[in-house]
Amino acid sequence: YSKRQWEQEVEAKILRASSAVWPEFQVETHSRPWAYDPSLPYSVAVDFGYMCPHVLWLQQATDGCWIVFDEFHEDQIPPLRLRQVIGDKCRKLGKDPEHITGDRAAPQELSYLSREYPGTYVHRMRTKDEQSKRKQIEAVRTLLDPLDGLPRLMISTKLAQATGRRALVKCLQNYRYRTRANGEIDESQPWKDQVHDHGADALAYHVAAVAAVDDMKALNIRKHYGKRDPFRTPGRSRR
Repeated sequence: YSKRQWEQEVEAKILRASSAVWPEFQVETHSRPWAYDPSLPYSVAVDFGYMCPHVLWLQQATDGCWIVFDEFHEDQIPPLRLRQVIGDKCRKLGKDPEHITGDRAAPQELSYLSREYPGTYVHRMRTKDEQSKRKQIEAVRTLLDPLDGLPRLMISTKLAQATGRRALVKCLQNYRYRTRANGEIDESQPWKDQVHDHGADALAYHVAAVAAVDDMKALNIRKHYGKRDPFRTPGRSRR
């Protein structure tokens, strides 16, 4: 549960609707110094974005927190050029990603990534939970503002200082729900403004398919075994 979900579903509080999808996000709270750690696995999250793609590179720190440490969000990038961008960055990091997540609406690109990285878990967002925008949003919220403990989803301080129009920090701050003509906020679907939605979607894909699942498994393991995870093998996924 996020704090908001707990208040709504368990305490039955009626909360004021917010036009911001993730009002919980604050730069001061959700950024931390982080540079790529070659001793840890990393993941790639992609929203192909109709020539306005957004790609994120993430790592999970030893304390369990996921950190986005790099991104790519240039406009007017054709698919073949995007493949090259992803490949160049992954080669620079010195190894293949452990997970790649992407929108199932781009099957050709996901198939290419599966062929290019045969040892990587390529998530195609097939299940209903993974496809549900509402559940994706809530999964991100749960890591941004968990009911217990510190946030488990952050961006690096370098990305927090980014000034680009489509930078992830701007997406987290400005991803909005639609407002109806009568002034009511429609929380059924966020507004696809082609500016802030691609970065937000890329992040939500990864959290729904990998981070939230990983977080829940780790929680269940800790309940039975304490802090030690008897099934964790360094460098491999718990999935």
